[in-house]
Amino acid sequence: MFEIADVTMGDLSAMSATTWYATLGYRTGNFLPFISFQDLEQGEPVVDDDQKITTLGVRWDLQKDVAVKLELSNIKLDSGVGLFSDLPNDDSIKMIGIAIDTVF
Repeated sequence: MFEIADVTMGDLSAMSATTWYATLGYRTGNFLPFISFQDLEQGEPVVDDDQKITTLGVRWDLQKDVAVKLELSNIKLDSGVGLFSDLPNDDSIKMIGIAIDTVF
């Protein structure tokens, strides 16, 4: 799976962004292990925020209408604060995500 977006917001050049992600996974039974790469550049004319995210994860289809996802992401800031509200102490942050998706 691959997606790219180029966002502009009129005269708000600081909110302009270019982002993309690519995910590769392989389903085996009820499990789908995957790896994702993402890049976000926000702000113009000089890029103010630039972050790259690498994610390893697995999706487990617990039932036909319930899935559990576990992800470990490494977020690397090349410049700016990225999607954080304040500048983190390190230029690389680890994040763990757990989600339960349901369909009803």
